[in-house]
Amino acid sequence: MSDPFKRFEIFILRPLFAAYLIAAVIFLFKGTWAPLIGVVLGLFLLRVIGAKLQSLQSAAAGGPLEGPGARMDSDLLPPQVKLILVRKACTGISMSIAFMVGLVFWSVLGWRWYFTLGAMWLVLLFTVALLMLAFRVEGRNVWREV
Repeated sequence: MSDPFKRFEIFILRPLFAAYLIAAVIFLFKGTWAPLIGVVLGLFLLRVIGAKLQSLQSAAAGGPLEGPGARMDSDLLPPQVKLILVRKACTGISMSIAFMVGLVFWSVLGWRWYFTLGAMWLVLLFTVALLMLAFRVEGRNVWREV
């Protein structure tokens, strides 16, 4: 699976979407409304990031990975553009994860706001670094080519 769009969707977007859905159900049953609203906004943000990742698809494309829009994205876009789009999506995902961690620490665990902001900052830095490492191109410096 060499296409970064497919790898990103299968290994990052789908598991996060499932985790956010599970968290939304838990917060709904517990009656904690602030985290529930945050998780619903996070679900919306995940869908926006996924839509920006594959810009040539329409609502009737037939599936995120198998439809004609996904094949067009895979065939038409050069690898450098794909990598830039995936890295931009990695940054958005990292911000979403940091926001969710901050929301849970503040509203569920009862941390003070300054500890929560520090934890959010650390989570943001580590998730950006890990995602950028996971979706790098081996042996190439893409920034000099673009």
